[in-house]
Amino acid sequence: MNKIILYLLPAILFLLPGCDSKEQSIKSDLAAEIPRLNSCEYKLLLNPEMFENFDSGFEAYWKIIQEVAESEGIGIIHSDNPLKLKHKEISFFDTPDLDFRKSGFLLRKRTKYKEGKAIPGNEYTVKFLRPTAEEALAVNLTLGEGYVPKDDEIELESDIVYYSAANGAEKTTYCLSNSTLIDEQPDMTISAFSKIFPVLGKLDIPQEIEIRKVAGISATEWKISPGNLDFGDTLIAEMDITIWLVETENGLLKIPEFSFDHGYNKDHVWDKKAMKNCTTFINKLHDSHPEWIIPGSGKSTKLFELN
Repeated sequence: MNKIILYLLPAILFLLPGCDSKEQSIKSDLAAEIPRLNSCEYKLLLNPEMFENFDSGFEAYWKIIQEVAESEGIGIIHSDNPLKLKHKEISFFDTPDLDFRKSGFLLRKRTKYKEGKAIPGNEYTVKFLRPTAEEALAVNLTLGEGYVPKDDEIELESDIVYYSAANGAEKTTYCLSNSTLIDEQPDMTISAFSKIFPVLGKLDIPQEIEIRKVAGISATEWKISPGNLDFGDTLIAEMDITIWLVETENGLLKIPEFSFDHGYNKDHVWDKKAMKNCTTFINKLHDSHPEWIIPGSGKSTKLFELN
């Protein structure tokens, strides 16, 4: 998998040639600490018809995962409660003309729930998505003064959607992201969010422009994290089965997805067999039960299509 070899990228930032002045302004603002490719996520968009009851859907697909893993000799490290449900609300925000998305950015808000009640505080994330790792590294996602990042480092991740609607094969997107937890809701303007994520202030958008919830809706997320996959040579990947429930004018939209992701160990390069096992496993999931899989492009894209 040549796309995975990119985790060896040196910790330098490439300034791409041929940039216009606006792009160059963003790219010249170098991050204080340039991240390497530090995780990879493999995704399958699942058939919503199999999730008429999403609890039953989770349980049934978890059985399929175990069946395929056993047949392929892939180890599973079970979580204490594989079918435990996690609950969040997911929203995306943009200008009325979707200027963030047109520039490659996503602004996401996540609210966690416990026992049906929202946990105080909101997690805001900015993502920059590009077809190559070099392009994704070309912006500075450092937070503004006074804001604390949720994670220790800015993350660079490769997202691979298998059986993509775009080409019937896999589609890889490289995503640079940074998150912060905010107690109070900011004003929904470019100006306010530019103080949190200064990179947004470098876009050619008037500071007074209002930011709105994309499509005017949020997704209710239910997820289980049943355990980890052991692909050999210490390559361990965490699994999730997720469904977004979105109330639309035409009824309830269900967007289910299976994914697993693994980080990278800078001190160890996994052998080719372990890396190949990742792709073999996700293809076997498709081939063994194709009725569970539909061509897709990722959950956030589905939400933007409703705008």
